[in-house]
Amino acid sequence: MDYKLRRAVENDKLAICGLFNEMIWSIYKEVNREPYADDYLESFFVDDSKVIFVADSPAFEHIIGYISVIDHIDHLYIDDFCVTEQCRCAGVGTSLLHVAESFALGHHIKKVALHVEESNKAAQKLYHNRGYDIYSRDGNRIRMIKWL
Repeated sequence: MDYKLRRAVENDKLAICGLFNEMIWSIYKEVNREPYADDYLESFFVDDSKVIFVADSPAFEHIIGYISVIDHIDHLYIDDFCVTEQCRCAGVGTSLLHVAESFALGHHIKKVALHVEESNKAAQKLYHNRGYDIYSRDGNRIRMIKWL
């Protein structure tokens, strides 16, 4: 599959929101029509401690995945992460995780953390295969970490 990883730009907001809704549907079987508060997504384009990376595919003529990360100084937090359903299991998610981890190392951050829904077994498997370990359980969510 042909795609390019790059930092998101403001023109990507609509596609990111669409992928967010797809992620919500795949986990909860419901659609959140307003996935982000008005200023939340905007903060990723003006705050250097927040970044969104996207996988852009010319074959699909749009963004096929994204990962948003927040630098918390002692760790990088993966805030949201989605690959469109028709592109899953093709290495896109692994590539997005890799770019996020590289970003962490470039900022001298040695730990990456995330939450995954207990019911999202496919995501748990991806994270486990990439070296993430369960750190704690928070209700229906699992906190996983990886030391880089």
